Amino acid sequence: MTLIQRLVFRKIAVQTVLVFAFVGVIVTTTQVLNQLFRMIDASSSIWVAAQIYVYFLPTITVTVLPLAFLIACINVFDQVDDDRESIVLTGAGAPPRLLLVPAGLLALIVSAAVVTLSLFIEPRSERALQTTFNELTFDALKIIAGDGTLQQVMPSLFVRGGGVTPEGNINGIFILDRRNPNEETTYVAERGVFVEEDERTLLRLENGSIQIRASGARDANKIRFGRFVADPDEMFGRTGGASYSVRQTLTSTLVQGVLNPGTTGLAPPTLVKELVRRTSEWLYPVLFFGICAFLMMRSRFSRGSMRWRLPVAVLIGFAFKAVGLTVIGGAPGSAAFIAAAYLLPVLGAIVFLIAGLRHATQARRSRRSAA
Repeated sequence: MTLIQRLVFRKIAVQTVLVFAFVGVIVTTTQVLNQLFRMIDASSSIWVAAQIYVYFLPTITVTVLPLAFLIACINVFDQVDDDRESIVLTGAGAPPRLLLVPAGLLALIVSAAVVTLSLFIEPRSERALQTTFNELTFDALKIIAGDGTLQQVMPSLFVRGGGVTPEGNINGIFILDRRNPNEETTYVAERGVFVEEDERTLLRLENGSIQIRASGARDANKIRFGRFVADPDEMFGRTGGASYSVRQTLTSTLVQGVLNPGTTGLAPPTLVKELVRRTSEWLYPVLFFGICAFLMMRSRFSRGSMRWRLPVAVLIGFAFKAVGLTVIGGAPGSAAFIAAAYLLPVLGAIVFLIAGLRHATQARRSRRSAA
């Protein structure tokens, strides 16, 4: 790259980081604050809040980083036009694509970061986040058990304890689990003991029973036990047979589930939808680069046009993203929807780039004819 291209690349990269830091911090902090009551109920430390913050970052980065790149790209080109640097370059005979090269290179870097996060890091962070939430619920259970009243520890999950002994054991425990719409599970035990194993807290129920009643049925299946040990992921995790939700499922497992239905406990259409989302997210930075290039070449040298380039770019970007999510929502039902999920950002980028370059070429010829 030339000196001016390296300068533009550095400006766009720095502003992308700044915009992402500003927007990403706000969005991530909002998500963490949504879990505030859960952390308070569990008497969590600031370290747990920091863990939750880190686990939210990959998912938020996949969404916010491409938009931050678009905003930074438009803003830098506005600065170049406002400082009349683009006029100097055009007068020296530089083609319009001179300033697009660094933006295009950065778009590829952002795309690489997005595809890495969405395929490999995001599902693992979602798993870690769910495990942390389950452990918070477990910690809250310790406190709730001492109240002696029936309380809801999470939606459709109720717990009542008979008080806590000086040793930390629960005298009598009742757990009602209605999270699965197809059945109702009840745990009743004379005593509950919290034990530490492999740096995790487990709940050991002693001398009790498990009753499982199917939805609409009068009779329940009852299992008696002398000792039953459950960890947070088993007791407060997912219901319905699958260990993880589709967002928490590793990409390799998604592919396996699509090729061999029934191996993951999740419906194949749901797996296809999530797989399409993960493998199409990286195309949007390329689309945003095309939008930026079109607006930059369509409205160069006009101070008035610079006022609307940024809001128009953001609106177009949001519109394409919304349509893309709608298309992905229909992906499980048709191969056409799956193809459209990929073609939408690709064709959009190509159309915007061709339209922008064509306009710039025509403007250049007009100036030559006038001269």
